[in-house]
Amino acid sequence: MKKLGIRAHDLEAHAIEPLITTLKQLDVSTIQLALSKSFPALFNHGQLPANEVQLIADQLTTNHITVPILGCYLNIIDSNDQKRLTNLALFKQYLAIAHLFPGSVVATETGSVSPAGYTVQNFTQSAFQKVIESVTELVDYAHQINATVAIEPGVNHPLYNNQLVKQLIDQVSDQDHLKIIFDPVNLLTIDNYLDQQILIDQAIINYGPSIIACHLKDFQIINHQLIVVPFGKGALDTAYLFTKLDEMNPELNYFLETAKSPDIEQILAAYHQNNCEFINFRL
Repeated sequence: MKKLGIRAHDLEAHAIEPLITTLKQLDVSTIQLALSKSFPALFNHGQLPANEVQLIADQLTTNHITVPILGCYLNIIDSNDQKRLTNLALFKQYLAIAHLFPGSVVATETGSVSPAGYTVQNFTQSAFQKVIESVTELVDYAHQINATVAIEPGVNHPLYNNQLVKQLIDQVSDQDHLKIIFDPVNLLTIDNYLDQQILIDQAIINYGPSIIACHLKDFQIINHQLIVVPFGKGALDTAYLFTKLDEMNPELNYFLETAKSPDIEQILAAYHQNNCEFINFRL
């Protein structure tokens, strides 16, 4: 039986009480929680009020809702050094409060060296070096306070393939405090989507023990473009993906991504009808 969670900010609930009510209605007890996205009125100014965080953590615990991932998706390689340092400082605040959510890692993507987002400069050695510098700083801090950093690779960022993820892990050299969130669709393009099985194999070989969770979405090829769609509605090779991940770690956490209502309800219904498994999962 696979453990399926959702990103709390994909639900239309922006206070803790309606969030818990919605999760109970969906029969979901595992979430990825990005405080600033789920509760923007409380956490949208770069601060983490301790009393508010404690209240949210206590209410989730009381209702038996676990938070394996705290989302703090920031640009940790911003070309503006002041913005980068500000983002790193905020991420460290999240690391410092992660213990309030037992078992949580704090997750981010790397971001971009351009404030506009995508740029070919993300694929340069200098961009990758910025990733190493920022991640090393965060992991060093996490090591001091016994917290864990999780990085999510993606084709538009400096961690755009499996080999670079392995290089990052090798260079930071602290696998206890650095983990990876694996999203196979994040690493697919129009040029490599037919090689899904190779990509999955490479990920497991290169950094399988570091994978802490898997994000689930899907893709379709439309007009020679790879278009992201909700999980179960595309061409993701679910049979191969889940066979391999299950061999690696049968206790891995899975989280839906790019799914809103009513897709979330449809996916959850199919998940339960399929005995909480994903092999050959389709909607």
